[in-house]
Amino acid sequence: MDLKIARTRRRICQYELSHRTGISQGLISLIERGYRKATNEQAERIACALEVDIEEIFSELFTGGRNDTPCS
Repeated sequence: MDLKIARTRRRICQYELSHRTGISQGLISLIERGYRKATNEQAERIACALEVDIEEIFSELFTGGRNDTPCS
């Protein structure tokens, strides 16, 4: 599943996701369209805000093991 699908399934607009994560709406748009890659920290914040496993929407960040960093 990609970021846009995860976000829209939860009926969250980019602006709301921006507010929840502290990541600009413009950057969220760029990440969704594939023009920018999220950093590990940004990916964690987005996954926590959407209440999904980080690997579901950012599988390209992982080459093996799980990232068990808890949401805070």
